[in-house]
Amino acid sequence: MSTQSPAEIFTTLRRSLFHDNPELQSATGLELQGVVCELGMERGTALVAGFRSGAASMYLSTGGGVIGGEGHAPVRAAARQLCAVAEGKAEHFSGAEASPDLPAEGTVTYSLLSAQSMQVATHVESELQQAAHPLHELYCAMHELLTALRETQEGEGSGASGQPGQEDSYVNGLLTTLTKSPGRVVSIDAELAPPDLLEIAADEDDCEWIRSLDIDRSRVRIEQVLARLDGLARYGWLGRGSKGTLTVRHARPGGEVADVTFDVKRVRVGGTVRRLGISAAR
Repeated sequence: MSTQSPAEIFTTLRRSLFHDNPELQSATGLELQGVVCELGMERGTALVAGFRSGAASMYLSTGGGVIGGEGHAPVRAAARQLCAVAEGKAEHFSGAEASPDLPAEGTVTYSLLSAQSMQVATHVESELQQAAHPLHELYCAMHELLTALRETQEGEGSGASGQPGQEDSYVNGLLTTLTKSPGRVVSIDAELAPPDLLEIAADEDDCEWIRSLDIDRSRVRIEQVLARLDGLARYGWLGRGSKGTLTVRHARPGGEVADVTFDVKRVRVGGTVRRLGISAAR
C-alpha cells in the first residue's frame, strides 16, 4: 500500500504527464499530441488530460481520479476532439520550457504538448465560460472529456431493457413543454409529486401531445427525474456550483432542429440533489 499522501500522488502523476509520458516519447516533431488542463480550486487542483491517441486521465490533488479512460469509446472520442480543437488555438498560447506552476483558485491553465515543445495559457475560469472568449471552445471540449471520464465511474442508463421509462418520458415531456414558455420556472422537488405537465402546457395542442406520452405520474420516481435533469446540466468543473445550464436538441414545427438552452438552479443536501428549478432561457 502506498504511504504517499493524495497531494504527493497527484504530484507524481502530474510530473509523469509532462516529463515521462509515453504518448510524447513515442512521437516526433511539433505535432500536437495532447492537452493538459488544470483548474485551481479552493482546496487543491483538478487536472484533466486528453491525447490524440484517445488516452485520457483525470486527477485530483485531494485524492481520486480516473486513469486509462481510453477503454471507453466516448472518452476516446472526447480526447481526440479536444486535441482537434486545441490545434486551431495555438496562436493564443506562449512557449514554455517547463511544466507550469499550479493555477491559482478560479483560474485555468492549458498546456499543449508535443514531442518537442510545450505551449501554455492561463485564464480566469469565469472568462472562459463566456462564448466570446477565444478559448471558450477549448473550455467546452474539456468539459466534454471531463463528463465522459466521470461517466466511466458513475455509469448511466435508462434501465436494463434500454427502453424509455416513465422518468425518461416525463423529462422529455417537461423539456419539450418548457421550450414553448421561455422564462417560466418549474420547480422539481424531491418531497413533492412531479409537476403536472398539462398545467405547464402552452395550448391545447401541447396538451394533446402530452396525453399521447401516456405518462402515469404516480409511477414517476421524482428522485430519478432529479438525477436525469441534474446529469444533463453543466455546473462548471467537476459539477461545482448551484447554477448551471442544460442544452438539448429540439425539433421545431416543420422539421427544423435547433439547440435549446435551459437555466438550472439546484439545491443539494448532503451531496444529494433535493430540488431543481428549470426554465428555458429567453
